[in-house]
Amino acid sequence: MISHGVVRARRLISDQAAQAGVPNWCLAELSGRLCELLSLSAATESSALLTAATHLIAEAQRCAEPVAWICAASALFFPPDLESNGVDLQALTILRVADAQAAAQAADQLLRSGCFGLLVIDLSAVETKIGDAVLARLKGLVRTHQATVLFLCSAAESDRSALGSMVSFRACARSRVISAGRFALEIEVTRDKRRGTPWRWTETCNGPPGMS
Repeated sequence: MISHGVVRARRLISDQAAQAGVPNWCLAELSGRLCELLSLSAATESSALLTAATHLIAEAQRCAEPVAWICAASALFFPPDLESNGVDLQALTILRVADAQAAAQAADQLLRSGCFGLLVIDLSAVETKIGDAVLARLKGLVRTHQATVLFLCSAAESDRSALGSMVSFRACARSRVISAGRFALEIEVTRDKRRGTPWRWTETCNGPPGMS
């Protein structure tokens, strides 16, 4: 229970979003929203999805917000990669489900608890079919609890949505090698109902050992 006068981190994050000037890949941009991050199904783009999600997970945990990773019929991430980027694996809730519908049902239950600040739903290895009614219910829950739901999806084209018009934020993630062991994570935002215009965000990252 939250004591009177105490403001939760996710509420502060939401307030920051309203005041943010320069767009950034962070929870302040995504709080209270259904978000879709696309890849082009190539290995480098799949890695970019994981890197982008890891960035948000580490930030949420620094704010003491519980995080859940829901994985639909795909191989799980390599745990040491997340740990090396500041993720507390012992504090990360992981659920493995059969398909996109089961992932949405799990997300519904977790959001209703009001406990989770961030849900990452990996649908990159399954056919993404979630009805608008289900997405509308999730949308209402993230607004109520000022949580963030990030869907990781694959698409044949970078601007093709897997989830349709119910998401308020859509972007494509790519990685570009800069030098041995270093790469640029590029996120191109094509739909942002809060800001109203597309934008792009880039960050230089260190790759895992052996990356060339």
